Amino acid sequence: RDLPDGNYRELESSGAKQKTDSKVVVVTGITNVNAWILTITYGFCFGVELTMNNVANGFFAKYQGVTPQLAGIAASMFGLMNLFARSLGGLLSDYCNTRWGMRGRLWSCWIIQTCEGIMCLVLGSLTTSLDAPYPTTMTQVPAFVNLPAESWRVAIGAPYGWTPLNGNGCVSSETVLPCGSKQIKATAELKSCLQTQDTLILVQDPPYGTMLIDGVNTTIGTSNADTGLPNECISHANLFSVAVIIVIIFSVFVQMAEG
Repeated sequence: RDLPDGNYRELESSGAKQKTDSKVVVVTGITNVNAWILTITYGFCFGVELTMNNVANGFFAKYQGVTPQLAGIAASMFGLMNLFARSLGGLLSDYCNTRWGMRGRLWSCWIIQTCEGIMCLVLGSLTTSLDAPYPTTMTQVPAFVNLPAESWRVAIGAPYGWTPLNGNGCVSSETVLPCGSKQIKATAELKSCLQTQDTLILVQDPPYGTMLIDGVNTTIGTSNADTGLPNECISHANLFSVAVIIVIIFSVFVQMAEG
């Protein structure tokens, strides 16, 4: 049933409902300035949410240098704010309407979306001065893995810290973008030389420096192609926790604006 009283066709035939021209409704909506303002406003909140849902995982995994599993959990924080933030936005709008009428609703929406925009800028500025694995057409470099300095590793002389996948007993052709990260499936040979049982390992471009590889003091890490200075990679800046907090606050304002 179209309505509690019956279907449209039956109600229109009986005269209980006036027949309307759908073209008139469409034209009225398209030519209404308020409808366009509402469309743009909703694009600034729900459109941002859809964008973040698509790019947040890649931002954490490729730029922040964490495993895809951890990146997925961090990215999901954005959507999880829907549990309460939309309702909170609706409650704020209702409160402002009670106190100041429709003008209160408009001001509350404007203030929340302004805060949303500020958090977007904060998130972007967090890493703007650091180097990222972009563009993806850059020449790839040998991959390293950062093994934990566990006491048993130190005791038996097992590798720990930044360890090359090609050298010091390991033979692998794995490469990554400068400042890049990716997760690979460890072969039996890699497990043996790294002395790990992990099936999946995170490989990265290491911080700039030097280390002994096959007895030779070797430069590791990459330099900026334009300046020649060592890369200051986002993945080595330890900003993951800060980025997650900013994303959560950003999401709260986005969802409140939708509410």
